[in-house]
Amino acid sequence: DPQAKVSELRQKITESKNKQYHLLSLNHFRDADEAVVEAQHRAEKGESAESILEKAGEAEAHLRVVEANARKYEGQLDTVTEARQYALEAKAGTTLSNQFNDADEDFRRVGRQIERGDYAADAKKLSALEAQYGDLEVKALQRNALGDAQALIESAEEKGAEAKAPSTLADAKVR
Repeated sequence: DPQAKVSELRQKITESKNKQYHLLSLNHFRDADEAVVEAQHRAEKGESAESILEKAGEAEAHLRVVEANARKYEGQLDTVTEARQYALEAKAGTTLSNQFNDADEDFRRVGRQIERGDYAADAKKLSALEAQYGDLEVKALQRNALGDAQALIESAEEKGAEAKAPSTLADAKVR
């Protein structure tokens, strides 16, 4: 069933992205995604099963390369992908989007080297990238926590804290 195959591949692409493989094999991941989109488009237009499965096969071939690249360097990049995941969970991707995008670009550089086959593990660079994501996680957590504190201060001001507890309000604003 061509539609079932397309759905299966969509799921594999989602899983690969969740594992951050899209950063380790950029072109093959993009090509896999585009091939699945094209297969879906062909299915919607009512094209033949053969035509749909041809694109699905293309997507599958690209996904095999993506997964092979990920497995090959898995142990070396685990700490970086883990640090990136923590930064994402702390909402660094939205709170500090420019800095997060800069870190991702550094990670994509590693991915491009992997894809070209000229990646040589550099513990210093990987450690720096891990630290970059770690710093983003901390900054995002701080920014989010301070945002909550700021909202509480504003709420207190709206409820008359200036008149009822001026020194406490002033202390809260300083901190």
